[in-house]
Amino acid sequence: RTASVTREPSGPHAVAATRASEGDTLAYRLDVKLDSDKHRLSGSGTIRWQNTSAIAQRRLFVHLYLNAFKNERTVFMRSPAGLGFRGSAKPTQWGWIEVDELLVNGSNIWPGTKSQRVSTAGDERDETDIEVALPEAVPPGHTLELTVKWRAQLPSVVLRTGFYKRFHMVGQWFPKLAKLEPSGAWAHFPFERLSEFYADFATYDV
Repeated sequence: RTASVTREPSGPHAVAATRASEGDTLAYRLDVKLDSDKHRLSGSGTIRWQNTSAIAQRRLFVHLYLNAFKNERTVFMRSPAGLGFRGSAKPTQWGWIEVDELLVNGSNIWPGTKSQRVSTAGDERDETDIEVALPEAVPPGHTLELTVKWRAQLPSVVLRTGFYKRFHMVGQWFPKLAKLEPSGAWAHFPFERLSEFYADFATYDV
């Protein structure tokens, strides 16, 4: 739906932000299809995100955790598993997730192009923690609506994600927003082998 800020946004890249109703903190509305022969997903939809911090936000962080299984250079694959650690096997087929577009008011704000690979800040070999600049700040208490389109390839089964023959364990399959703390700082990080997930609870319509 169309939304606007309390004051009229200006310029061609103005952010569609509106005062959110109580409880409307984060909501994903996603359409996704699985090609069971290629073990590949294609998806699109909308993400409504509320700035619950006390500081206006000019950026987002998006976790593409399926990219942890993209190749041997990722943070996950470079981390030693240790003898007998669960999920220590290397995938026999790699997996990945790629965002084709992330739109605000019809403008694509996703960084990079096909000729410019998007990577985790401070680690060009990893692609699981992506910073996205917003065209205009989202004030505290206001909500931003994003339109997203992406593709994902499941790896062979590794760490509760992937496929084996006709069996599919579809984990880490969509672009997930990182956690914004009340202070205004983002709790964002690449997919580490010895870690747990930390994000906002959300409403999902899939």
